[in-house]
Amino acid sequence: MQLTRRFGEGDKIEIWEFFTGLDDDLEVEMRAAPSGEHGNLPLNKVPERFLQGFPALRVLNMSGTRIQSLPHSLLQLRELRALLLRDCFFLEELPPLGLLRRLQVLDLSATRIRELPEEMDNLINLRQLHLSSTGLKIIRAGNVSKWSSLEVLDMTLSNYQWGTEEDVEEGQATFEEIGWP
Repeated sequence: MQLTRRFGEGDKIEIWEFFTGLDDDLEVEMRAAPSGEHGNLPLNKVPERFLQGFPALRVLNMSGTRIQSLPHSLLQLRELRALLLRDCFFLEELPPLGLLRRLQVLDLSATRIRELPEEMDNLINLRQLHLSSTGLKIIRAGNVSKWSSLEVLDMTLSNYQWGTEEDVEEGQATFEEIGWP
């Protein structure tokens, strides 16, 4: 099913909805649709009120778009289980994600994220955190130990420098926090 929403003159976002066989999850893939005949252009910005129209959304896939940030209306998606932002090369920051307590998968691979957002320690249901190929520099101390459900932590080619309590800056996550001897 295709849904198109307009947000002012010239702004048009085309939504593709997919119902998967797993728990009837609603997945929305976002991309901008131009008025012309030359196909789709990458999405550059998500209008603040756009996400308010999807309160039961479980999977939000904006991978490969040109967004630089996400609207705070994202925090109203209390049923969200997966936030997929892979290859959003211009994405530099996220709003505090602590209200998305049901979030299980967060994919920030190949983004410009340098610091995980505030309140990440509230994501106690997080099972997969993908941070490969990021410019990540800061993971706050105490966050990792709260992710007791975490099964996958992919930091391949990430800039984050793990170390012991003596090696890292104060307030940063350490090997000891993840149970490394």
